[in-house]
Amino acid sequence: AIFGLGIMYYEGVGVSRDYKESARYFRRAAEQGCADAQAVLGAMYYDGHGVKQNYREAATWFKKSAQLGNKDSQNFLSTLCFEKPWACR
Repeated sequence: AIFGLGIMYYEGVGVSRDYKESARYFRRAAEQGCADAQAVLGAMYYDGHGVKQNYREAATWFKKSAQLGNKDSQNFLSTLCFEKPWACR
């Protein structure tokens, strides 16, 4: 349910689009172990949507999601670590 609220705010479905609000919901879901929320939060940190851009934070969330088997996170993490190896240390 929390992840769904994050999607609603991220895409502006039924509510005004608000990346900061979506990041709050995604973080709550991510902290509860939702791999999809961890992946989206990693992407938000990578792109700087709703949060300050932070490649290390992106890598942290991609790693958590990848460890839960999220294939997209595994790919994003691989790319991030290739492009910015310092972020993955």
